[in-house]
Amino acid sequence: MDICKSADDIWFKAMSLMNNTFSKKIISHHISGYDCIGNRRIQGNTLRDINEFNGMNDKQIKAVFSRYNLYEKLSK
Repeated sequence: MDICKSADDIWFKAMSLMNNTFSKKIISHHISGYDCIGNRRIQGNTLRDINEFNGMNDKQIKAVFSRYNLYEKLSK
């Protein structure tokens, strides 16, 4: 939580790399802000809003990948 508080996707990718487990990005067709259940509008700030639009994703990627020495695993 101290290095990757709001980026579960980054944490998931990092842990899959550490364990040599394949992971794949799933493309959502709900980019309009609607969820998959009942087509309700998602309310409030999403993690995307919090992370992408203020640079937090980059900071969290750097923190996690540096702490666990994962940059070299990306090139394999």
